[in-house]
Amino acid sequence: MHAADDVVAFGASAISDVSGLYAQNAHVIGRYEQLAKRGRDPTERGFRLSADDLRRRDLIQKLMCNFWIDLGPRAFTEFGPELEKLRALEKDGLLTLRGSEVELTRLGRIFVRNIGQRVRRLPGRATSSGSPAQSRGPGRPEFPTEAA
Repeated sequence: MHAADDVVAFGASAISDVSGLYAQNAHVIGRYEQLAKRGRDPTERGFRLSADDLRRRDLIQKLMCNFWIDLGPRAFTEFGPELEKLRALEKDGLLTLRGSEVELTRLGRIFVRNIGQRVRRLPGRATSSGSPAQSRGPGRPEFPTEAA
């Protein structure tokens, strides 16, 4: 079995992932229906994922599926602030840290989504190439062709 490379989602608030671009449809169902009935793209906003975003997304998916990840040889450099947050969860008995490895406990598995959020990029931290979509109004997002 192979995971899909792209996901195209339909409906209010649905999030698509196509070639490293996230796009979210209008949240309000009435607005979504209005745009769809007019034959307009109901996408409200989007984001081009950076290489760092893609790596973190992969790590979070692996954590959610396997309850274990290895942050790699540069874990302390690349994930220093995140490891600090994970250490607090280790004290709560939700996971075990062994060097660059993170393994969830039985209790931690219940909170896997919450723990995975500790691996995502922290707000305000610089990224190498991620950039938000530049919207030209509802239903017309414009994704930058070059990284910001």
